[in-house]
Amino acid sequence: MLELYFFNVGHGDSIAIKFPNNEWGVIDCTLCDGQREPNVLRFLQRNNVEHLKFICVTHPHIDHFLGMERIVENYSNNIDHFILFDNGQNSVYERQDSSLRRALSTFVNFSNSKIILASAREKYKVGDIEINLLNPNSKISEELFGRYFDGRQKYVLNKLSVVMYFEYQGRHVLLNADVPQKECTDFLKTTPVKADIMKISHHGSIHNNSESLLTTIGREGCISIISSDGNQKYPSVPHEDVLNCLEKQLYSDILKTFDLNEVQAPDPNLESIDAIDSISEILDNPVTDGYFKVVIDNNGQITTQAFVNIS
Repeated sequence: MLELYFFNVGHGDSIAIKFPNNEWGVIDCTLCDGQREPNVLRFLQRNNVEHLKFICVTHPHIDHFLGMERIVENYSNNIDHFILFDNGQNSVYERQDSSLRRALSTFVNFSNSKIILASAREKYKVGDIEINLLNPNSKISEELFGRYFDGRQKYVLNKLSVVMYFEYQGRHVLLNADVPQKECTDFLKTTPVKADIMKISHHGSIHNNSESLLTTIGREGCISIISSDGNQKYPSVPHEDVLNCLEKQLYSDILKTFDLNEVQAPDPNLESIDAIDSISEILDNPVTDGYFKVVIDNNGQITTQAFVNIS
């Protein structure tokens, strides 16, 4: 059985995978709601996960790596591999005192651990599952290096996105990070993709997800996951046209992490006026917690569940 967990972290990505051989991987991790501990770390601890086969930062944007430092600290020598976008050393976050830099600095001091740069469309195995790392490639790294010194770097970082594509029991999973459409089209030339489960690129941005691309990479009736704060910080993500395409062209079951926002009841002991104020404050600042669980069982059947609270 393959289990995928997509955490509600507002505008950002955080994914955990439990493989059929009971090994775990974490893809991206960020903090939200003023948290000190990321949601995915609390989940792993409560489920007694003691070892990680890999962690992965798909690209150097803060909404994908802010919490990874805490994962590295807590798992010490119990992480086998750190899968990283290529040429990470050229990122401004590698040269500043960032959470990503600290995570990497801590990790490289571990024994028996290894950094894997996803730069040549390698394959990475976890048990019997072979993960295709479809992006980035060396040309993207050259472009990033060329722009590093002229202030345009931030516009190309999404091109570094580590894209994972793998199969279990005849079902295909595509985790697209924030990969732009051009880079996605490029790897489709060498690797045909048809996903039963897909994490939609860049929080459902229209610039990354045209109708033609979505209908090419997604299978009819697929499960689509959109990690977003629901148009709060960035009004255009997820974009209405992307949602319409997924729903009306692919007949997809769309799992939107912002739908997991929990509105907690006010304290019943409060006076009525205080209770009203409490409700108002909670509605303005819903609790970001919970996750979607997507399972492919040993017969290839896919099921989904929504959990409002980490457990």
